Amino acid sequence: MQELNNYILNPYGEKEAWELAEWYYNREDYAGSVSFYVRVTEVSKDDLLIYKSLIKVGLCLYKQGWRSTYVKGYLLHAISLLPKRPEAYFLLAKQYEENKEWQECYTYCEIAETVCDFELQPLTELEYVGKWGFMFEKSVASWWMGREKESIDISTYLYENVEMPDAYKKAVEGNIRLIYGTLDYSKPTYKDNYSQAFQDRFVLLATDYKKDGKYLEIGAYHPYEHSNTYLLERDYNWKGISLDINPKSVINFNGKRFNECIEADATKFDYKQKMDSLGWGRDWDYLQLDCEPAANTFLALMQIPFEDYRFRVITYEHDWYCEKNIYRDKSRKYLQSMGYELVVSNVSVDDNSPFEDWWLHAELIDKDTIEKLKSIKEINQIKKWIFDYI
Repeated sequence: MQELNNYILNPYGEKEAWELAEWYYNREDYAGSVSFYVRVTEVSKDDLLIYKSLIKVGLCLYKQGWRSTYVKGYLLHAISLLPKRPEAYFLLAKQYEENKEWQECYTYCEIAETVCDFELQPLTELEYVGKWGFMFEKSVASWWMGREKESIDISTYLYENVEMPDAYKKAVEGNIRLIYGTLDYSKPTYKDNYSQAFQDRFVLLATDYKKDGKYLEIGAYHPYEHSNTYLLERDYNWKGISLDINPKSVINFNGKRFNECIEADATKFDYKQKMDSLGWGRDWDYLQLDCEPAANTFLALMQIPFEDYRFRVITYEHDWYCEKNIYRDKSRKYLQSMGYELVVSNVSVDDNSPFEDWWLHAELIDKDTIEKLKSIKEINQIKKWIFDYI
């Protein structure tokens, strides 16, 4: 073949190495093309050609199923070479999104939107779709980060205003169906929500949008993102205590929230001593249980002094979708024995990820409210309740 002959005659030529690499790449011989793209980076003095070659190496490794660490390494190298170009940022954000590293995906989209020069001629041959690609990645990441309002705004903008390839269009349509339940949607007035699956709004529905409530949050993680208690504290003046085993999370939480977060092992913490010391009464409004792994969540549940304290609402994360563990059934038997009624089971943000049960205390929540909330079967129903209720 001519490309190989040209390279043999001039093995130090950047053009010859690039054309041979492209010949292999276009035939989906990614193993064959990698070494010649690397060769371009060794012999070329053209930063743009080196940039393209680094990205192509990353794409080859990705298509061969190599670990994402190697793929990301080449993309980061490309970014360091030409930091104002958008292509490597987009592919890196896409890598993080596919690996479900939502915060990293979102962060690189934010960085790209700040530093990139989108007036540069886009290199579409590098599987870069254009500036709207960052919006798409943010719409996915923001949903999983608990920023549902942002995800809704971006998804509907893309659907209504951007011409996209079929694969992206179908994904956006899927996001909108998840958000609204249909493509034939009418936009409701969106109310603030910080939880992953509207737990904060469910708590407010169950307690009739109570002011000055009390909560115990086991597994705080972050002061805002996927927080089930931030809205309660900020807008409804709830007081409460949170626990997390990660010292960095605790420092971050206490630096941004009014209510206290305690660094502690939730499976060994003396909840009764702490709750007794606060003197907030026997009946509390909300208990969140969310540790990793599911076994630790159950151990934390067994530490709660249910003989001395009651909770109007409990959200219990059993992570059935990823572990298929015994703790979902064990927690259900235990909570039922303590006087709680399972109102919404196997909460999931999609069709395949049941991760949580929602409970109400039969003596602390009136029967009509319990029966109404039992009608919630999926996230779209939760949203309907929220928008209809407020």
